[in-house]
Amino acid sequence: MEDIDDLVKDEEEERGKSGGFAMPKNQKADAGSFHSSENSEGKTFVGIVEKYFGRINVVAIHLERGIKVGDLIEIGEGEESVQTIVSSMQINKLDVAEASEGDSVGIKIDEPVKEGSRVYLISRTDN
Repeated sequence: MEDIDDLVKDEEEERGKSGGFAMPKNQKADAGSFHSSENSEGKTFVGIVEKYFGRINVVAIHLERGIKVGDLIEIGEGEESVQTIVSSMQINKLDVAEASEGDSVGIKIDEPVKEGSRVYLISRTDN
């Protein structure tokens, strides 16, 4: 996989921006919303989309719970949600097989998502 951080840097330079991933300014964090673990559909909340890089189809997610390569995740809710299997992810330019609470990860995805979207774990791999 191409280095996600390099792709992100290229896209930011093209846009005239710099810096890493940050919570969108219009996203207000409700302390309680980050800690609900499972909803009525059996999905487990794992994080928030910090940034979506459309040109390179990479999403940066700040994790509130861990995820692994092979997990099925859903980004967003309702009709605008996107489900994807985590085929690879990176933290600070390094490929990782799993990430923990507090990590910010880059994941390659096929469809656009909105910044600030909630991310849910649908099913866990048994690796």
